[in-house]
Amino acid sequence: MRDENNLKDLRPIIFTESTCINENEKFQNDSLRPILKFQHPLFAALLKNRKEYATILIKDIPTEKRRMALKLLLSKQTHLKYFLIGQVIGLLTNEEFEFYLENKQDLDKRITSMLCERILSIDIS
Repeated sequence: MRDENNLKDLRPIIFTESTCINENEKFQNDSLRPILKFQHPLFAALLKNRKEYATILIKDIPTEKRRMALKLLLSKQTHLKYFLIGQVIGLLTNEEFEFYLENKQDLDKRITSMLCERILSIDIS
């Protein structure tokens, strides 16, 4: 049995303005953002060590071109997309996971969008 408090204690504290419009946005700010920040080194290690992903990390390529390449990569390699999403949802508490399941479609889009921004910020130097 996993300790729900330990899962939350792993997460860094992220201060965001509380201008949340709906529950999904609140969930994004309170749960998903801290998990993504916590998992950032894992995402970086995965992408840095795979040649086929390296081009999206090269800073000399314009950001918009890298963003388009990343979106194309995630749409074609759905196994990668869902692997990365799994790295996020695996750190949800049971209650958060139930909320995720109820709102899976929207939250997967939010996770993917935030993942793209995190991935584009990775420095391979």
